[in-house]
Amino acid sequence: MDKKSKKWLYIAILLTSCSVFVSQIVLSNIVGFIFEKDYRFLSASLALLGLGAGGIFASVFFKKIKANFPKSLSLTGFSYMATIVLPYLFLREIPLYGHNTVYIIILTCLAGFLNFFFGGLIISLIFAGTNNSIFKLSFFDLIGATIGSISIFFLADSLGIFSAIYFLFAIGVGVFLSCWIANYSFRFNKKTIVILALLVAIILIITKVSFNTKCPSQFPRFIKTQSNSLTRLCLYELERTEDYYEFGISVREPLLTTNYLTNNLENIKERLDGFRNVIFKIANYKKVLVVGSGAGIDVSRALLAGSEEITAVEINKLMIDLTNSFPQNLGQSPYQDKRVKTIVSDARVYMLQNKEKYDLLLLANARGFGRPGIQFLIPENLYTLEALSEYIDKLEPDGTLAITNWSWLTERYLKALAFLAVQKGLNPEKDLVTLSSFSNTEDTELMETIIFKKDGISIAEKGKIKSLADQFQFTYQDNPVKKLQLADIKITTDDKPFPPTPYSTATNVRSNNKYVVFVNSTIGSFKSFVIILWSSVAILSIAIIAFLLKSKNKIKNIGIPMFFVGISFGLAGLEFALINKVTLLLGNPTYSHVVALSSMLLFGGLGSLFATNKIIQKNIRKLILALSLVILTGYFSIDNIIKILLPLDYLLKILSIIGFIFIPSFLSGIFFPIALKKIRERKNALIPWLWGIDSLAFVTASLIIALIAIFYGIKIILIVSILGYLLALVTIGNFEEL
Repeated sequence: MDKKSKKWLYIAILLTSCSVFVSQIVLSNIVGFIFEKDYRFLSASLALLGLGAGGIFASVFFKKIKANFPKSLSLTGFSYMATIVLPYLFLREIPLYGHNTVYIIILTCLAGFLNFFFGGLIISLIFAGTNNSIFKLSFFDLIGATIGSISIFFLADSLGIFSAIYFLFAIGVGVFLSCWIANYSFRFNKKTIVILALLVAIILIITKVSFNTKCPSQFPRFIKTQSNSLTRLCLYELERTEDYYEFGISVREPLLTTNYLTNNLENIKERLDGFRNVIFKIANYKKVLVVGSGAGIDVSRALLAGSEEITAVEINKLMIDLTNSFPQNLGQSPYQDKRVKTIVSDARVYMLQNKEKYDLLLLANARGFGRPGIQFLIPENLYTLEALSEYIDKLEPDGTLAITNWSWLTERYLKALAFLAVQKGLNPEKDLVTLSSFSNTEDTELMETIIFKKDGISIAEKGKIKSLADQFQFTYQDNPVKKLQLADIKITTDDKPFPPTPYSTATNVRSNNKYVVFVNSTIGSFKSFVIILWSSVAILSIAIIAFLLKSKNKIKNIGIPMFFVGISFGLAGLEFALINKVTLLLGNPTYSHVVALSSMLLFGGLGSLFATNKIIQKNIRKLILALSLVILTGYFSIDNIIKILLPLDYLLKILSIIGFIFIPSFLSGIFFPIALKKIRERKNALIPWLWGIDSLAFVTASLIIALIAIFYGIKIILIVSILGYLLALVTIGNFEEL
């Protein structure tokens, strides 16, 4: 194989790796938008499971494939291109609560698995079936993923997440062409060109029809839908009168974030009244901070109450853009009022970077970055013990902190505030009261507002709150801490930010005499946990079965595949911990993911490239031990590092994160190509099999690590990572016995 052919194979590896990464993100987001769940773990598992299966398949039929390598690789590249948009063809304007939902999810997953299978087959064939440098192949593999991680997020934010499907197809065409040109130069006969052109045309036509979708709507009038890397939002017109224009923004049907456009707030006074407006009737708050302001309904309430300075912090820019997208003749949005300062940022990051204090700090249903669904794998960084402590510190001496949320979520916030009150020398019996609302159709509490004051709630203020509660028929609790079984309630912390109580259900009711919506929701249902556990066991079983089938004839020592299992657990743990900690540091999950993951992939690729150095190859044991010690140091210091970096400027934080990630990522990129090189020197046919074992082990590791993080915290994952690398250290010597 000449140098030009080798270059095209490097391009094929880079493009395949790039598209596999982009596919994971796009699939998880779009399926999440439609089915109201957080499917990140599912798409990543599908990807790695498919890659692993492709490697196992290549190892089983390696002799036959090797005998006609050019044809096999070109055919696999064509299959990858033909199936790259297949998972999305089943997601066309489907009913959210229809009977076919489960079947569509299954078909989408199978289609995704098939595409990832061909991707794994391409990569494993190029690694094993060519004489290209293992180190360069590993470098281009990781660089491709780096390009994918950066391009997908910026593409989604600029053109919407659905535009990435066309980007994916273009990359798929590039994969096929690079595989073909590497083996056959530029030779295309007329028949091949016609078939390829027809296939591209058919897929583009189907793609255009399938992805030009609207939000399914039961509301009066759909206006438009837009998406970015965080979410897909649907905009509706609900009611239009001479005095106001009511609109709704939906993250997930059928729940709406509503607000009004008007030139006179008195016109919507009655419509803003109700449970969430009680807090503004208690006192005259001059300076207000609204966390997670959404479409601005609470900003409108603050304006109506006469607040002079209102800071609205919203992490999702698209939410604010849609709110401000109406023509001026319909009225003014709350964000366009001169008294309102709009901040697109994570609330904690913003507050740590400014020294202002507030009379009222309000968190009203702020959650989930505007992503759809239950999101039990998305950290609740706005409600951790440390976050609540920061909110209290941002209050004026007589300032008020108010948290409104679903009543089954607020117990742990109440416990955390009681704990902090004692810690700060305050009295939780005097500082805390709660208000609860009731459904009109069921005797079930729905919403609860926790009211906390630094200097204590006076008897007069309590009397006023109780009077308002009686007026609106809400439930008032004077000393809510007494009713709690505090020992049985777990508080979320920055290290354990995942919701610790996953088994509650409730019914949400919305009515404005035009539409009534009943929504049954399950918070982190038991079924979701079962799926993860089952997936872990199933994938681990697949890896073990594959090992038993192949080891009988090809390998005598279990230590060789266990080395790959070790580095998979090590890398998965390191990646999970760093991404989650960086999310806390940077706030925005999109850019946190980009910075952390792209840095890890880029430096890992550089590590693969530098692994050609003979000194590095001779000292691989010392490097594994050094990486374990670096991670152990991070275990003891990472929280302190984050505290130091949190108040810094955004750019300085990003540069600090990149510097912090460099050493562990660089070292982690060394081990995989060195191990494959040792295999190639002795038994080349083992490479696809071990590639498959490595991918399957990474799936199992990711799922197990996610469960450990949910129940035991993020930092402990670094210990799991160390144990994985120590397993690799113990088993590295087995390569000499081949």
